[in-house]
Amino acid sequence: FGMFVGAWLTLCILSFLYKDNPFYKAAEHVMVGLAMGYFLALPDFREWSAASEYEAVPAKLLSVELQRHRGKSTTYNVRASYRYTFRGRQYFGNRVAISDAADNIGDYQQNLYRRLKASQQRGREVTAWVDPSNPQRALLDREMRWGLFAFKSLFAALFVLIGGTVAIFALRAPALARVAQTIAPQASGRIVANTRASMWFWWVFAILWLAISSPALTFLPKELAKGNWPALLILLFPAVGIWLLILAVRSTLQWRRFGALALTLAPYPGAIGGAIRGTVELPERFRSAQIFRVTITCIRRHTSGSGRNRSTSDTALWQDETRAQANASGRGTQLVFGFAVPANLPPSGAPSNDYVFWAIDIAADLPGVDLDTRFDVRMAPSAPGSDSSTNISAAAEPGVVPDIPARIVRIFQDRDVKVFYYPLFRYPAMSIGLLVFGAIFFAPVVFMFKQLHGGVMDAMLWFMMAVFGLIGVLMFLGGVVSLGNTLRVEISPRGLTTLRRIYGFGFSRYAPLEAIKSVETKMGSQSSSGGKINVRFQVIAHIADGRKITVGTDIPGHPLAEHLAQLVREACGVRA
Repeated sequence: FGMFVGAWLTLCILSFLYKDNPFYKAAEHVMVGLAMGYFLALPDFREWSAASEYEAVPAKLLSVELQRHRGKSTTYNVRASYRYTFRGRQYFGNRVAISDAADNIGDYQQNLYRRLKASQQRGREVTAWVDPSNPQRALLDREMRWGLFAFKSLFAALFVLIGGTVAIFALRAPALARVAQTIAPQASGRIVANTRASMWFWWVFAILWLAISSPALTFLPKELAKGNWPALLILLFPAVGIWLLILAVRSTLQWRRFGALALTLAPYPGAIGGAIRGTVELPERFRSAQIFRVTITCIRRHTSGSGRNRSTSDTALWQDETRAQANASGRGTQLVFGFAVPANLPPSGAPSNDYVFWAIDIAADLPGVDLDTRFDVRMAPSAPGSDSSTNISAAAEPGVVPDIPARIVRIFQDRDVKVFYYPLFRYPAMSIGLLVFGAIFFAPVVFMFKQLHGGVMDAMLWFMMAVFGLIGVLMFLGGVVSLGNTLRVEISPRGLTTLRRIYGFGFSRYAPLEAIKSVETKMGSQSSSGGKINVRFQVIAHIADGRKITVGTDIPGHPLAEHLAQLVREACGVRA
């Protein structure tokens, strides 16, 4: 115990002195996890293993009591004293079960108390299990409570796994940063996709989530029998775990089919303010009609807080999309693509609490397992006077008009009026996801509300309920609004009119055509799925009086947004 306390205090001091280095805080969590496993879970397993050799003898109950402990929740503990005779000598015992700590995992404590109390009231003897090597050591129930053991073990394992992973990455980060900073400009570079790392990430994440959430299902039938129907919200947690498991299986099938794909990028590092060209050899039979979507994203990763309050968020600063040109090759299919990168974007940085990195994602809907892989690429400003005229004309499909999905926008002519109609249910999966996760955040609110007992801890419970409730309300309302809003844009000789409706309630905006100065695209809302940032764009009309009118919303991908912006420009008679 002294060794664990000393190591933990040392790590606490180091994490305080070196706040910018997450290794010590992560190691502190590892130490806490090891201590939890050593002092909480391991003793139960040792006692259960040793109790299999204990001998059964009759015992006389002297007292039985069910103790209640009130705090954030009410826990129970059975206390008893008894007398037994072993090999001609009389002993007294007071140990009841393998785990003698109070808990509220299931109804074990209540059921054990009722059984022992009934035996005491009827004057019946009970069975005591005696350690033959130490007859003063005995207990009344030697069965292992595997649910409680799993609960203790999972918390310990979670601290060790998460803390250990963070510690390993913290140790590797400086070395990776030094390697990244020493990359000299060259004609081209080879980058291997992170498919395998992504596969293991999803498997670990899914297994941990299911391991933590599944034990709650054992209590569901009893809660429903009591009429506690809000307990059905518990099912949302295993449902998320199953979804994570599906992602893990999908990433595994992709790894088995495509292996470690490699991207050849020219120049390398990629030129910001110039052009880049990429080539990927795909072990897949060539299909001339197959579409391969390529997305490049500049991402800012910001980490705030420390310790348990540490949080990381990714925000796309810029994103563009194109279709790769597919050619037959010796390995199967060669993909070639190119991008023109604006000059006002930040370069790749070394991992820190606030840095920028670049990613190229390639996706295609293939028979069987789809292609969806990511390459982390380094980008740097093009050197003054360097040749940044990398040929991208042959790396993309020029003149390809993006498909206009009817679920996103419907374009039609009504006499002299050009209409762009953005209908209901444009992103049903995202909207339903917001509704589901909003409900998930409400589940802890229901649970905490039932723990209110009028004590000092109620203030903390009310605060936590307010936080979880606010997040749940915002996510739920976001899902409701995204499901039920429409945008109708009408362009005629009389001017530009937009009508936004949310479940029938609407408001409109108007501008004469001669007052429209320009029409441009801009990044709108962002969402993440599978580690990829999905950016939805808007089309904005700039009016001479300084107003900005949204004439396109929730558009997936920059090429489609730019195409719709051009259609609006042509209808309004605006050049840019």
